Amino acid sequence: MINVLIADDNKGLDISIFNMIKCQNLENIDVIGITTNGLETYQKIKELRPDIILLDIQLPIMNGFEIINKLLEEKISLPKILLITAFPDSINKLQNIQYISGIIVKPIDCTILYNYLINLNCEISDNNLQTSIIKILNEFDFNKSSLGYLYIIDSIKYCLKRPCCINNLEKDLYPHIAKMHQISNSLKVKWAIDKSLNSMFRYTKTDILKKYFSDTKKISSKLFIKKIIDIIND
Repeated sequence: MINVLIADDNKGLDISIFNMIKCQNLENIDVIGITTNGLETYQKIKELRPDIILLDIQLPIMNGFEIINKLLEEKISLPKILLITAFPDSINKLQNIQYISGIIVKPIDCTILYNYLINLNCEISDNNLQTSIIKILNEFDFNKSSLGYLYIIDSIKYCLKRPCCINNLEKDLYPHIAKMHQISNSLKVKWAIDKSLNSMFRYTKTDILKKYFSDTKKISSKLFIKKIIDIIND
């Protein structure tokens, strides 16, 4: 679930934004709070750790950029920030603009808000998926600097979206990964993955392999990728 915090001192606008999000029936997106001043917003970010915040730049007590600066000073991970403002031309002059994922100009256009949320939802979901995959792969002794390791992560992500690909690595999966990385010959993807897996099998402790595979001598690329997918889907 992607959690959204709304922060604007105009309560009517807060409710309007809340209703806009609810009316769009956006799957996987939930509004977890509404705040009307900078201090409350700062506290709620620390407490709730939202994935996305719709942040009015002109909040009382602390404005939007003062909140961002304070969170950065305390080394607190920032959510994706959609800045709400009636004066977009002034934003480029402000500090820490690089932390802003998008700017929404008042009066708020429902379509623009919807598109931002859809794009950020996809981005966050993809990042969360990659984190989950890497967490599982960390149990095995991979060379994380190898191309094969990168291709394995991309292969798992792709097969999670298109499960049928796991049954057709040479004709579907490897060509897709090759295209992603601008590689002319998809066999290079296969070789890199096989090399990475062979190295991992040599250096990973036997008890770790046995934890996931009944026969540690017959672990193909297809079997390994499928096992990681099954773990994530559980």
